[in-house]
Amino acid sequence: MTKVLVALMIVALAVPAFAAQNPDIRVYLDFDAEGAGVHQMANPGMFEPFDVYVVLDCFGDGGGTRGLGFTFERDADLNAIIGTPVNFLGGLSNGNPESPTASDGGCNMLAGADCVYPDANGVVVCGKVPYTYGMGAGYIKIGPNEISGRQVLDCDFADDDLFCVYAHCAIDEAPPAGDPDCDCEPPSPVEDSTWGSIKALYR
Repeated sequence: MTKVLVALMIVALAVPAFAAQNPDIRVYLDFDAEGAGVHQMANPGMFEPFDVYVVLDCFGDGGGTRGLGFTFERDADLNAIIGTPVNFLGGLSNGNPESPTASDGGCNMLAGADCVYPDANGVVVCGKVPYTYGMGAGYIKIGPNEISGRQVLDCDFADDDLFCVYAHCAIDEAPPAGDPDCDCEPPSPVEDSTWGSIKALYR
């Protein structure tokens, strides 16, 4: 009984700390296959293929992912033909990233048996969405999956990790800004001690 009360008190104390913070995990779009986070603008030629990479970072110590759901919003002035998404997480992808319907709900990329951890750059490149450029200029924005929202599936198969959008991308113009204050922040001492204490009760 004492352990249960302690756990409840820890959770009660932790709620205000979580509520004031941005999600720990960031998502951004990149035209670079390495996911370096510095290539949000591209200038393809007519009928030239280009790829948009979906990247996650800000996992914190030891963090990784098993999946991500998202939806793309493309500027009506940007004429480009979308192809089949390619999943880099070792699993399957389903759905159309540009689908506006809740029945499809955008795109999901899920990992296989193994959790995927950040590379030497601290990022996980989840996959790519291929396009063929037609004409015009405009943006491609990434947003919540219409079914799963802003959730990221973590290595414990929990879907309560949220993402904020660090950067979108654009063709032949400056990309639009991402979410305000979508920064990598170190975990607060309250957050660390909270989850560590709760997990310790069930070992």
